[in-house]
Amino acid sequence: MSAFFGGKQGGAIRMINQTREDALANLSRNAEALGANAVLAMRFDSGEFDSGQMKVMEEITAYGTAVRLSALAD
Repeated sequence: MSAFFGGKQGGAIRMINQTREDALANLSRNAEALGANAVLAMRFDSGEFDSGQMKVMEEITAYGTAVRLSALAD
């Protein structure tokens, strides 16, 4: 990812990557808590919102369908 006028934004990229990893870890924990052993159709979504302090914040959400898979009998 490059800045609008070119050049790398190392700190911003690291923060976005860490936030995505955190969202994925939360998704996995929540799925396991429901008894799932897989998540289907997993997606990331992001958006901006006003934090109420005159600052715009970015949020990243991970979502999917938590399922319990098992082997089929022959």
